[in-house]
Amino acid sequence: TAPLMALPLRRRSRARKHAVALAAAVVLLASVAACAAWAFRVRWTGAARLRPPGAAPMGASRGGVARYVGERLRAVGAGASANAPLCAVLADTELSGAVVQWGAGTHLTTPGACCTACRENAGCNVWVHENGGGECWLKHRDSPWTDVDLLRGRSSRWSSGVLAAASDEPPLAAGGGTVGAPAAHDVVIATRLGEIRVRLRRRHAPLAAAFVDAVVAESAEEGKAAGLRFYRAEPVPPTWGSSDLPDTWDGGRWGPPYALLQGTLKPQGSTVKAAKADAGEGARPVVRRGMLAWAGGGGGPDFFCALADHPEWGNGHTVWGEVLDMTVIDEIMRQPLVVKNWGSINATELVQPMEFTLRAGPHAQRS
Repeated sequence: TAPLMALPLRRRSRARKHAVALAAAVVLLASVAACAAWAFRVRWTGAARLRPPGAAPMGASRGGVARYVGERLRAVGAGASANAPLCAVLADTELSGAVVQWGAGTHLTTPGACCTACRENAGCNVWVHENGGGECWLKHRDSPWTDVDLLRGRSSRWSSGVLAAASDEPPLAAGGGTVGAPAAHDVVIATRLGEIRVRLRRRHAPLAAAFVDAVVAESAEEGKAAGLRFYRAEPVPPTWGSSDLPDTWDGGRWGPPYALLQGTLKPQGSTVKAAKADAGEGARPVVRRGMLAWAGGGGGPDFFCALADHPEWGNGHTVWGEVLDMTVIDEIMRQPLVVKNWGSINATELVQPMEFTLRAGPHAQRS
């Protein structure tokens, strides 16, 4: 066809009109597609009323989260000896640490054999096995649970593991469910749906633990418990951690929604000063399901309970406690929810905040 300016004036005018109409049609189709995409996402990012799942938090026991956690922490089968019953292999993961035994000259056929070698070396608590090549590197890390690659493997060449028996205070509730003896808790969070037992991480987060102890003591006084509540409840999306999605929190594998239950430990009229953020070794491990941490990376009093593993946060939050049994937490997540705009994000809230009281557990530190 001839260029537009080479056409007679009348034909040129009609051509312009046709071009404008075609462009308008393209814009209209793009707008319709964008609106459809927005409507699809409004369940989690608009101001719409939500109905949470009736059986379990989204993805907590099935779908993407189950596959994600299962792939990250699958037991070593063939090759794990009777001397290494606690070995677990993290596929596609190269964990860091000080080298105890170089792997260039040590070749073992299976990850389980590498784990056994680590268990037989007194200085080893982290092992790294080469996929296919068989190199077995033995390492030591003072706080292995602070390594973000524990939950976010990024190396196709290596598989790794941490010796559970030798690791420094591994998280209790990482896999959910009931963990630990009934007496091994410091604090009880009592709700109308049941009690939540919490173990404080006193050694790694002493400032936070002291603050929680003070709030527990103050809230025991008559009329001092009002204001303690859970108010934000972000379900676990079924695609949580999926490698099929972008590595982002804005519509990617890390939400929205954001897999947490948030509340406040500030009673009305409280005189307890907010805690400073703990900064010692082990204070900020990679957040895993069941951990309690200060919200926003600060020192409280707002906190959250992680409903799934959160490698996307790295070491950004002070973890001060661990829930020993997630049953009541999961029940709270079944309550009616609503999405509201918080300015920079759209947050999912409980329609009716869940109030709670605090009391010291049998394992609490006595003054």
